[in-house]
Amino acid sequence: MKVKIKSLNDLKKLAKIFAEISQNKMFYGLIGELGAGKTQFVKFFVKAIGGDEDEVVSPTFTILNEYDTEKFKIYHFDFYRLEKFEELEDIGFFEIIELDGIVFVEWIDKILECLPEKYILLKFYVKNSEREIEIQAEEDILKEVMRKWR
Repeated sequence: MKVKIKSLNDLKKLAKIFAEISQNKMFYGLIGELGAGKTQFVKFFVKAIGGDEDEVVSPTFTILNEYDTEKFKIYHFDFYRLEKFEELEDIGFFEIIELDGIVFVEWIDKILECLPEKYILLKFYVKNSEREIEIQAEEDILKEVMRKWR
């Protein structure tokens, strides 16, 4: 499924939709070039579930940021600087994804073999001034997103 994002309001709407349907232990993989909107999506998501969007910054150098919200704890990873699968053990990745909360991983495409059994993959594409997000998820999630997007 692909969604056209013509403005920040569209990105905010999509993040809000995912926030509404999210459940404990959901895993989001985010793919896209620098400036494509990955971190902004997480900001909007955090705000939609009762967190402080001003706390959300790209964890490029810290690798992991954590945010408390009214609904879930958010674990926000950035794999941009990681090179190999083994580094995930060093940062406690596998322990963290088992905790209660929701996980976001920017640059998941650098280490795709770490994807859990169930996940939502968001691929951000930039074309001129518009963005498009390709969503890969289980069919019931895609149907719900489509229903709410219209």
